Amino acid sequence: MSSHFRVLALLIPALAVMAAEGDPAPAPVPEAEPAPAPAARAEEKADTSLLNNLDLRLTLGGGGGISTVENDDTDTEVDYEDGEGGTLAVHLIYLRARPGGVGFAVGGGLFAHSYDGEPEGSDITSTVNATGIDIYAAFVWRPTRNWHFELPAVVLSAGSAVVETEGAEDSETGGYARFAGQLGAYYTFDFGLQLGLDIGAAGFGTTVEEKSTNDEYTFSGGGGYLNVSVGYRF
Repeated sequence: MSSHFRVLALLIPALAVMAAEGDPAPAPVPEAEPAPAPAARAEEKADTSLLNNLDLRLTLGGGGGISTVENDDTDTEVDYEDGEGGTLAVHLIYLRARPGGVGFAVGGGLFAHSYDGEPEGSDITSTVNATGIDIYAAFVWRPTRNWHFELPAVVLSAGSAVVETEGAEDSETGGYARFAGQLGAYYTFDFGLQLGLDIGAAGFGTTVEEKSTNDEYTFSGGGGYLNVSVGYRF
């Protein structure tokens, strides 16, 4: 019996050494990249949410009035003076720009424009009232979260116009077009309210047919303007 115990006593250490030499070394475990800190994730999410913006604006302003009226059938032109203009518009604008960067803005909406004026040497006033659709596009510079500038911006307007002249029994209607270029500055509060100011220049034209003579007249004009706007950023 004692010989068996001596054999086992010699065999067990030998098997242990063989088992240890035969096991492969464990593969190295790759180090996992550290997860971004919660503050960094929140900042990245906030920055992404500020990239895309949707602004709804109500714009009021004034500018130049009727400057010339041309009889297209006789090629005669009359200069107008003492004219004034007014603008009312509602625009929905998509703006894409990060704070501290540049981007663009596109959109459009509805407008109502009004112009008046008198022929030189006369006190008979003609008034052009137009309504229709605006198309808006601009380059954007956004230095901070709240401030952004649209420069330049282009506004294309198309619709219909009604021309009324003092002393005339009937009014005339016709197509209407306007082109405007402007610079705008806007401040948007953190709770969404937006205030803005636009400085620009525009030119318009409308051609109507006078019912009494069947002659076509083109009313044109415009000039510099100043607009104020109030809106909300969704």
